[in-house]
Amino acid sequence: MKIYCLSLLISFCVFGLNQTKAQENFIVDTLYYNENSLLCFKEDAKTIRVRKHGNTIDVKDYDVITSQLLLEGAYKDLQGTQKTGIFKAYHKNGKLRYQVKYEENKAEGLFEEYYANGQKWFEGEFFQGNKKGLWKEFDSTGYLYATDNYAKGIETGESLTYYPDGKIKRREFYLDGEVDEGKCFTKSGKDTTYFPRFEMPKFPGGEEELYKYLGETIKYPPLARQLEIEGKVLLQFVVNKAGKLEEIKVLSNPNQELTDEALRVVNKMPNWTPGRSEGEIVRVSFTLPIRFQLD
Repeated sequence: MKIYCLSLLISFCVFGLNQTKAQENFIVDTLYYNENSLLCFKEDAKTIRVRKHGNTIDVKDYDVITSQLLLEGAYKDLQGTQKTGIFKAYHKNGKLRYQVKYEENKAEGLFEEYYANGQKWFEGEFFQGNKKGLWKEFDSTGYLYATDNYAKGIETGESLTYYPDGKIKRREFYLDGEVDEGKCFTKSGKDTTYFPRFEMPKFPGGEEELYKYLGETIKYPPLARQLEIEGKVLLQFVVNKAGKLEEIKVLSNPNQELTDEALRVVNKMPNWTPGRSEGEIVRVSFTLPIRFQLD
């Protein structure tokens, strides 16, 4: 939930660029968000959300600098927590990034995601918010890169990746979301040394050191302590190929002081060990929950 002093941040107007639309009397408000996806003043905004109030809260997000449409969809609630209907997201060049339908706030049916060049990236199906059945992943040049199978959102059964010529690069079998058996192949089809398909980024020293760092670095905000405010801040960031953290965003903001402290601590983190895909160093998105709890 995004919490802030809305009276300072929301501008209201009657919808209507012409007489016909003015008679419909739609109420429209505008919200401004900074680079961390937090509500902010207009002069600090990176994105703008325009909301039209009706039976649903219809939203459109725009880039402040280019005015490019980035997202459109609808929510059942003013807080923006209950998605409904079709959501579309766009790349900054205007091309479709993905389209997905929501029923009861859960993704449902066919899902397709695209690269900025227009090539398809992912294709699959959701059922009650979980991945279902066969999912396909494509390379940005258009060739089929991987096929994976899911049951209730958990990867299961055979998973394959391919070379650009269509030959199998690896074959893995999943059981309850974990690799149970795997093989890798050369371009000529011969067995070769097996290595994991994915390796997630790691904080120096691993997960134990990450939580030790958080425990030693976080300072409980005095006002939040005085008011006995607790909560979980959910942050998302990208670990780039050099291990640096970038594109830090707030996914859950229970209290502004708690969120500010979480951002301060994450921004101070040392470089991570970057993630890998098929043995190559890649940029990886990472989600980190930080819980503030009083003794």
